Amino acid sequence: MKKSNFALLCLLLVLLLALPVGAQSPIVTPTPPGDGGGGGLPGDLPPVALSGTWIAAFLAAALSFGLAYIPGAASWWGGFGYKREAFLGAGVVVALALVGLHYAGALDLGLGAFGWPVVERAGRAVLEFLGAAQGAFIAQQWLAAKGRCG
Repeated sequence: MKKSNFALLCLLLVLLLALPVGAQSPIVTPTPPGDGGGGGLPGDLPPVALSGTWIAAFLAAALSFGLAYIPGAASWWGGFGYKREAFLGAGVVVALALVGLHYAGALDLGLGAFGWPVVERAGRAVLEFLGAAQGAFIAQQWLAAKGRCG
């Protein structure tokens, strides 16, 4: 499989996992509200929300795969000596951008008033960004070692 096809496949997979889906399981039928059933069966699926950590993880995976598989970026990134520091800085920028977009009204992350809980959630977004970037890097190395990247 070519590198570009693999990167596109991974990007589509991440997109499919991150997109919000319907909150109702196609297998079970909910009980109507007011019937004493609590508005649904135990098999109902919770809604998937596109949270700040999901957005950060998606951006990290996209950035990691982009730097590895876009030809001009791959050659530059290969010789770059401060990869960890660059990803940490990018994670901080993404977290600050998410908080800024929330308070500007462009994105609702349910942060509430600014305070320590917001700082903690921004820190989680940075950690999620770093984890997704590292996971993408490990996947790329594993596939390269197996000869599955082209």
